[in-house]
Amino acid sequence: MKGRTGTPLYWLLAIASAVSMTGWLYIRMGHGWAIDFSASLDVIITVTLIAFLVLSAVSKTIASLGPLVLLYCVPLGVLALLFGSVGWNEVERVPPKDWWFWLHIIIAVTSFALATLAAIAGVAVWIREWMLKKRRQSGFVSSLPPMLEAEAVQFRLLQGCAVFLAAVVATGMATSFETHGTLLPVDHKSLLTLIAFFLVLFLLAAHTWLGWRGRRAVQVVLAIQLLLALGYPGVKFITDVLVG
Repeated sequence: MKGRTGTPLYWLLAIASAVSMTGWLYIRMGHGWAIDFSASLDVIITVTLIAFLVLSAVSKTIASLGPLVLLYCVPLGVLALLFGSVGWNEVERVPPKDWWFWLHIIIAVTSFALATLAAIAGVAVWIREWMLKKRRQSGFVSSLPPMLEAEAVQFRLLQGCAVFLAAVVATGMATSFETHGTLLPVDHKSLLTLIAFFLVLFLLAAHTWLGWRGRRAVQVVLAIQLLLALGYPGVKFITDVLVG
């Protein structure tokens, strides 16, 4: 791990950010599961920071993705502030003891965080590959992990994401059957999540048996992240901001 990402101050600020976002999320969710657009962004930022910190403790490669994680979270935070008053009172009342619902939520946001970090690792691969072709180097690029290490982490994160997405589909079907009597709810979120799940499985299989890697693999990883983003904050943006 190189550069400023290894300083104690850096990690102190990262931990403080994660703790602050967790506290803010607790305030927002104090009366139920907030379902507005800005709340979805708050959730994404929080789980991404927590996942990054936890995985950084066991992987120096993930730890060196810090600058890209920052570049991802800051714009989302700005958007959350800009649209903070839109749909503020939209809350889904969920009993604290409804453990099945909360289990589904925890698994879902974890899968989103893993997909996000996989996409960020993919961006690191892309930047490293592009700079290698241009034969250029900079302080920012040197702080990122080497291309092969970032690529290996990308696929390990995708493997974890596949497991959690499978659990999301299973718990989602169980919740839908218990609530509505149907196994598969017909909505944008469910459809986009299913497509993303099968795309993850496809990419892992293509990587294992066909040797897919590099820019081609990164493009698929970014497509997976886009599908999940459209399924969660994307739908909220349409309903709360564009339509509401």
